Amino acid sequence: TNDKKWIARGTESKHSIEKLAVLASRWNFQNKTFLLQAEEQFCARNFDVAEKLYDDAISSSKMHKFVNEEALANELAGHFY
Repeated sequence: TNDKKWIARGTESKHSIEKLAVLASRWNFQNKTFLLQAEEQFCARNFDVAEKLYDDAISSSKMHKFVNEEALANELAGHFY
């Protein structure tokens, strides 16, 4: 189905961002990693894990002053809650 296509694409993107977090700049990609992991866990219906990862994405974005990404994380977490 089309859902499998998007889940595979999201997983691929998550792996790419995780590599960049290790190879380039952990602080610059940490919030993105948390957010992609949260979305993945949400799709897998692991809601307790997703909740923590949304909160981590928001906190990391705020700590590193990524205002736009903090807003995105809050918006996606809002759909979750």
